[in-house]
This record gives sequence, structure tokens and C-alpha cells, in this order.
Amino acid sequence: MSYIYTVIVLKNFIILGLSPNYFQVPRKVFSGQHNS
Repeated sequence: MSYIYTVIVLKNFIILGLSPNYFQVPRKVFSGQHNS
């Protein structure tokens, strides 16, 4: 279980690192949560 979760997290980090546009999406979500 933990191993699978780690792989998913690492995969997400790689995607975020390779595509800056994709990184802005979760950033907006976090900003929206803080505002509300």
C-alpha cells in the first residue's frame, strides 16, 4: 500500500517538474481554499 502511494507521489512530482502549466492548477486550488 505505502509503496504504491509513494510511486504515485513521485510520479506526480515528476509531472509537476516537467510541466509548469500543470503546477499552476493545484496552486490556484490551494489559493481558493485559503481565501474561503
